[in-house]
Amino acid sequence: MSLSVLPYQCMNSFNQEIARTLLRKVSAVLSMLGSLYVLRLICKKWRDKRSSVDSYQRIMAGLCVYDILFSFFWWFMGSWMTPAATGWWGAVGNSQSCTAQGALTDFALIGIWSYQTLLSLFMLLLVTFGWSPKQFEERIELRLHPIILLCALAYVIPPLFYQGYNPECGHCAPVPLPLTCGSWLFGNGSECKRGSPTLAYVYWIVFFTLLPAVTVFCSGAMYKVYRTVRDQEERRSSIRSFRDDHHRESKRIRRTMVLYTGSFYLCWIFPIFFLWIPHKVATLKIIGDILMPLQGLFTMLVFIQPKCVKYQHTYPGTSLLEAYFCVIFKLNRFQAAIRRLSTTADLPSSYEDDDGIGFSYRFHAMIRRLSSTTGRARPHEDCDGIRFQDYNPDPPPASEGEDVEKSVGTFETEEVKTTSS
Repeated sequence: MSLSVLPYQCMNSFNQEIARTLLRKVSAVLSMLGSLYVLRLICKKWRDKRSSVDSYQRIMAGLCVYDILFSFFWWFMGSWMTPAATGWWGAVGNSQSCTAQGALTDFALIGIWSYQTLLSLFMLLLVTFGWSPKQFEERIELRLHPIILLCALAYVIPPLFYQGYNPECGHCAPVPLPLTCGSWLFGNGSECKRGSPTLAYVYWIVFFTLLPAVTVFCSGAMYKVYRTVRDQEERRSSIRSFRDDHHRESKRIRRTMVLYTGSFYLCWIFPIFFLWIPHKVATLKIIGDILMPLQGLFTMLVFIQPKCVKYQHTYPGTSLLEAYFCVIFKLNRFQAAIRRLSTTADLPSSYEDDDGIGFSYRFHAMIRRLSSTTGRARPHEDCDGIRFQDYNPDPPPASEGEDVEKSVGTFETEEVKTTSS
């Protein structure tokens, strides 16, 4: 296939092209490993007891599957799937591999944005509107999984009929070939060899409509959850019968939602802004290339964050970074044994050796603790540290007058009992 492309049309130099390509691949590997780790936790939970996998974990599983597809085909494979005739560094593909890359990445893109929106909707309905996890599962979640799949398929099919997936900037996307042909946004009126300028323009509009829509919804949901938890804190200080356990779980959900939304900003909003600035600002473009493929890694860090915090409570003095390391690589037994061994109290004289150190006792104590130390899991916590199945919606807040009446009624009852006695 004969192609006409400008050298480094998206980059300033050949060295920058190599650097950005390699950094994207490294970030993509980290993202895929993070998503695979989350999937492993959820699949293990599903194998042990299928009914224990809740809506939150199924949503995260779907998000991770689509993230793996996107990270692998768009960021890791990258220019390897673009036609060799383009002249980009590492390009060894052809028109068929280019079409496959464009279709699979668009398919994954719709899935990622849809599950990000579904995750925000889930937490919004639980905290703000008082839904139970069972309600969300039956009314919304189970129905939306096939709908998301069908929408993603519908999004990738039209360009297949027009040879619409073509190389652009080291990747394959729904653009005409060459990029400047036709009369669309970047066209100069020349004839196109492949693709449809009209179709490319439509997909351009859809992309920059869906992304702001997802951003606005997730941001609005996060703000609404934040205000709801803040209102709960105000009611907690004025109503004696307020449920502290419910408020504690609401705060955990709020923190989780803020972290997921923040990771979405880091991987989509800021990188796109960095990549669309003038070409001369190469540093920001490289930062965007590093951040954009990392959604899977950030997802893993947020998913296991409650478990890492619990680990810090179990083993005081552990930093959050150390807790992440121990939770991911399952080093809690060894660390617990070392920590407890280092704080062993004075040994009885009967356990002291000839040198007075008691090495034999310490050695056997370490072996015993290594074999017996286990994570102190709480019954309401799951593989991610959050048990959404046990989350109960908050009852409607009582007015100030109702609360006073309840207090007076309680006082009168106690007074009657005292008089009777």
